[in-house]
Amino acid sequence: MSTTTKTESIAPKMPVFTTSAAMTLLWKKAALKLQTDELEWFADGAGNEVNTQTHSMADFLMALGSMVGSDTESGSFQDADDVSNLLYSLSHQLSTLNGLVNIAVDASYLVRLALKGQP
Repeated sequence: MSTTTKTESIAPKMPVFTTSAAMTLLWKKAALKLQTDELEWFADGAGNEVNTQTHSMADFLMALGSMVGSDTESGSFQDADDVSNLLYSLSHQLSTLNGLVNIAVDASYLVRLALKGQP
Protein backbone atom coordinates (compact mmCIF):
# COMPACT_ATOMS: atom_id res chain seq x y z
CA MET A 1 0.00 0.00 0.00
CA SER A 2 1.40 3.36 -1.03
CA THR A 3 1.78 6.12 1.53
CA THR A 4 1.80 8.77 -1.21
CA THR A 5 -1.39 10.79 -1.31
CA LYS A 6 -3.10 11.60 -4.58
CA THR A 7 -2.12 15.25 -4.25
CA GLU A 8 1.56 14.36 -3.83
CA SER A 9 1.53 12.07 -6.86
CA ILE A 10 0.15 14.73 -9.24
CA ALA A 11 1.79 17.83 -7.76
CA PRO A 12 4.71 19.14 -9.81
CA LYS A 13 8.13 18.73 -8.24
CA MET A 14 9.27 22.04 -6.86
CA PRO A 15 12.91 23.11 -7.13
CA VAL A 16 15.07 23.72 -4.09
CA PHE A 17 13.91 27.00 -2.56
CA THR A 18 16.11 29.96 -3.36
CA THR A 19 15.20 33.60 -3.70
CA SER A 20 15.81 33.34 -7.43
CA ALA A 21 13.57 30.26 -7.76
CA ALA A 22 10.80 31.98 -5.79
CA MET A 23 11.02 35.12 -7.93
CA THR A 24 10.99 33.04 -11.11
CA LEU A 25 7.92 31.06 -10.02
CA LEU A 26 6.01 34.20 -9.08
CA TRP A 27 7.12 35.94 -12.27
CA LYS A 28 5.92 33.07 -14.47
CA LYS A 29 2.51 33.19 -12.80
CA ALA A 30 2.14 36.97 -13.05
CA ALA A 31 3.99 38.05 -16.20
CA LEU A 32 1.28 37.36 -18.76
CA LYS A 33 -1.30 39.27 -16.69
CA LEU A 34 0.71 42.50 -16.47
CA GLN A 35 0.08 45.63 -18.52
CA THR A 36 2.80 47.06 -20.77
CA ASP A 37 3.66 49.86 -18.33
CA GLU A 38 4.02 47.29 -15.53
CA LEU A 39 6.28 45.13 -17.72
CA GLU A 40 8.39 48.20 -18.50
CA TRP A 41 8.64 48.91 -14.76
CA PHE A 42 9.99 45.39 -14.18
CA ALA A 43 12.35 45.55 -17.17
CA ASP A 44 13.81 48.93 -16.23
CA GLY A 45 13.66 48.54 -12.45
CA ALA A 46 15.17 45.06 -12.31
CA GLY A 47 17.94 46.02 -14.71
CA ASN A 48 18.76 49.17 -12.75
CA GLU A 49 18.68 47.32 -9.44
CA VAL A 50 21.06 44.64 -10.72
CA ASN A 51 23.39 47.37 -11.98
CA THR A 52 23.35 49.14 -8.59
CA GLN A 53 23.79 45.95 -6.58
CA THR A 54 26.61 44.51 -8.71
CA HIS A 55 28.55 47.79 -8.47
CA SER A 56 28.04 47.77 -4.71
CA MET A 57 29.11 44.14 -4.46
CA ALA A 58 32.22 44.80 -6.55
CA ASP A 59 33.20 47.70 -4.26
CA PHE A 60 32.55 45.54 -1.19
CA LEU A 61 34.65 42.66 -2.52
CA MET A 62 37.51 45.02 -3.41
CA ALA A 63 37.48 46.47 0.11
CA LEU A 64 37.21 43.00 1.64
CA GLY A 65 40.12 41.78 -0.46
CA SER A 66 42.20 44.73 0.70
CA MET A 67 41.27 44.09 4.33
CA VAL A 68 42.07 40.38 4.15
CA GLY A 69 45.28 41.08 2.22
CA SER A 70 46.56 43.43 4.92
CA ASP A 71 45.30 41.32 7.86
CA THR A 72 48.38 39.62 9.25
CA GLU A 73 47.76 38.47 12.80
CA SER A 74 44.37 39.80 13.89
CA GLY A 75 42.54 37.16 11.89
CA SER A 76 39.31 38.41 10.42
CA PHE A 77 39.02 35.16 8.47
CA GLN A 78 41.08 32.65 10.39
CA ASP A 79 38.06 30.43 11.02
CA ALA A 80 36.90 28.37 8.02
CA ASP A 81 33.27 28.93 9.05
CA ASP A 82 33.72 32.70 8.66
CA VAL A 83 34.97 32.32 5.11
CA SER A 84 32.39 29.74 4.07
CA ASN A 85 29.53 31.80 5.55
CA LEU A 86 30.70 34.84 3.64
CA LEU A 87 30.97 32.86 0.40
CA TYR A 88 27.52 31.30 0.88
CA SER A 89 26.06 34.74 1.46
CA LEU A 90 27.71 36.13 -1.66
CA SER A 91 26.48 33.15 -3.67
CA HIS A 92 22.90 33.75 -2.53
CA GLN A 93 23.17 37.44 -3.38
CA LEU A 94 24.39 36.62 -6.87
CA SER A 95 21.59 34.08 -7.30
CA THR A 96 19.05 36.76 -6.38
CA LEU A 97 20.60 39.19 -8.83
CA ASN A 98 20.51 36.49 -11.50
CA GLY A 99 16.79 36.06 -10.83
CA LEU A 100 16.28 39.79 -11.31
CA VAL A 101 18.22 39.72 -14.57
CA ASN A 102 16.02 36.90 -15.86
CA ILE A 103 12.90 38.89 -14.97
CA ALA A 104 14.27 42.02 -16.65
CA VAL A 105 15.10 40.13 -19.85
CA ASP A 106 11.72 38.41 -19.96
CA ALA A 107 9.86 41.64 -19.19
CA SER A 108 11.74 43.44 -21.99
CA TYR A 109 10.79 40.66 -24.41
CA LEU A 110 7.12 40.83 -23.38
CA VAL A 111 7.13 44.64 -23.79
CA ARG A 112 8.52 44.30 -27.32
CA LEU A 113 5.81 41.76 -28.14
CA ALA A 114 3.10 44.04 -26.71
CA LEU A 115 4.38 47.01 -28.68
CA LYS A 116 4.19 44.91 -31.85
CA GLY A 117 0.59 44.06 -30.98
CA GLN A 118 1.27 40.39 -30.28
CA PRO A 119 -0.28 38.67 -27.25
